[in-house]
Amino acid sequence: MNYDVSIVIACYNEEGILLESVKEIQEVMQQARYSCEFIFIDDASKDKTKEVITQIVKGNPNMVYRFHQRNVGRGGTVAEGIRMANGRIVGFLDIDLEVDAKYIPIIIQALDDSSDIATGYRFHKLIIDPVSLFRHLVSIAGRKLISFLLNLPLHDTETGYKFFKRDKILPIIAKTKSKGWFWDTEVMALSYYYGLKIKEVPCVSIRRCDKVSSVKIFKDSFEHLLQLYKFRKRVWSGNNKGIIYRHPLVYQFFMRLIYGKYFKARYEAISQHVPEAVQLVELCCGDCRLYQNYLRSKNIDYLGLDISPGFITNGLNKGINVKLFDLSNDPLPQAEYILIQASLYQFIPLEKEVLNKIFSAALKGVIFAEPVLNVSSCSKPFISGIVKRISRFLTGSTTKRFDEKSLDDLFTIYADKLKTKFKISGGREIIGIFKTN
Repeated sequence: MNYDVSIVIACYNEEGILLESVKEIQEVMQQARYSCEFIFIDDASKDKTKEVITQIVKGNPNMVYRFHQRNVGRGGTVAEGIRMANGRIVGFLDIDLEVDAKYIPIIIQALDDSSDIATGYRFHKLIIDPVSLFRHLVSIAGRKLISFLLNLPLHDTETGYKFFKRDKILPIIAKTKSKGWFWDTEVMALSYYYGLKIKEVPCVSIRRCDKVSSVKIFKDSFEHLLQLYKFRKRVWSGNNKGIIYRHPLVYQFFMRLIYGKYFKARYEAISQHVPEAVQLVELCCGDCRLYQNYLRSKNIDYLGLDISPGFITNGLNKGINVKLFDLSNDPLPQAEYILIQASLYQFIPLEKEVLNKIFSAALKGVIFAEPVLNVSSCSKPFISGIVKRISRFLTGSTTKRFDEKSLDDLFTIYADKLKTKFKISGGREIIGIFKTN
């Protein structure tokens, strides 16, 4: 059966509060008149939570449950429930209801309006005691650190009050690695990088003193920092681990150094072959300089795709339509024109598969710009060896590059579609213009 909303209730030692909290959620959902599915997953509780779940679910066809034999972690448990869900909208909230269930309809309305994700942005109503104050300060510090290190314009990635359009969030969940508390931050960061629309709804949070928190403040905070470091290291530069891709300013510096006085010529040559008011996808878009300085005035329906979150956040902060994308694995959206500049070499030896993927998605044309003049290809082994080491340090990628012959050989696959081919000023890059319709 399909439902309007599926609510995942992840449980760990919730015996004392579970029954009362579920009744409150049910009342809210009945008043809101949404058809609702409840998915209970017990993560190997040590108390009688399983028995309480069995009691709640009995006789209710809109409720299902699953019991873990061993503890998986909060993130893994919630992700499992989302995958089980049948609702158009799926979400979860901490079952202690420190953030009241009354916010659920407001959250759902945000999703129905235009958002892909809606979360409860917690404002804490403090109880004046040392423990509460300390937890509050740690929470604020953690939020600020996450926002800074991941360059996220979100206030509360860790909130345990998240609802999603199920079809939008499933591909994101498939990319998450964490099974513990860090999953909350990981799923929000990836959702932002992949271009999902996120709405944070202000909610009052009141700490419950009648329940012992399962969060171990020092141990979990250290683990969270460790996971944050690993996540940033894993995704920040995508597959490109060289220093060039660490920051857009670093990238621009080295591009200017490499191309010298012909730096602008490469962008100008490409922009002349992009028609006005067309739909364009730029692969490996980097710092989006081509669009920002040369294509924006052409009324282009632009989408930039890149594997580096650093470049993606740079583009989003400038109001440019960009999304995180892995050309090797993610399905390529169709567009009238597809462009890739100085990046095809990164896919050697799978360049033919990538080429076919690009042509399959391009409705009218494909534009390639690829360097063919590379010092690393020098015939003198000593010079070539030094340059290859420097190149690996800068780009972190293969030292293999195209020359004119190997690029011509590659282009012969679609020779019947080749409209024109030429070198830019300075001779470092060759531009190939293909017509696909």
